[in-house]
Amino acid sequence: MARTSSLRASDADRDKVLDRLRKACAEGRIVAHELEDRIARALRAETYGDLDAVVADLPREKAATKQRSRRTRLVLRYPLLGAVLLAVGAIAVAVLAAVAFVVGGLFIVLAMVIRGGSRGRRYRHYRYRYVR
Repeated sequence: MARTSSLRASDADRDKVLDRLRKACAEGRIVAHELEDRIARALRAETYGDLDAVVADLPREKAATKQRSRRTRLVLRYPLLGAVLLAVGAIAVAVLAAVAFVVGGLFIVLAMVIRGGSRGRRYRHYRYRYVR
């Protein structure tokens, strides 16, 4: 719906104009007594045309655009790419967990070999020694 000057303004529209006026005063575009006058006119405004007249000489606010990374833009543009990247990440985590499990097991076996075997072997050694 197009915003025309004859349509009635809402409280939310007035609040937006008041915020814009406060920002303009903080930036030094208007002085304090002019701010008070414009706030009073904005609060009395009934239509969009009245509100537009209050801020006519102020620059328009730019819409805040959120900067997205290149990867995010690609994933949003190509949803299948996002699914593939998620699957590759899950597979990589699973492979790393499996490798860590195998390496941990090899480390335990290597420690047993360096130590001279398991406790059972040591116990058999003592048993044979006392049996003789």
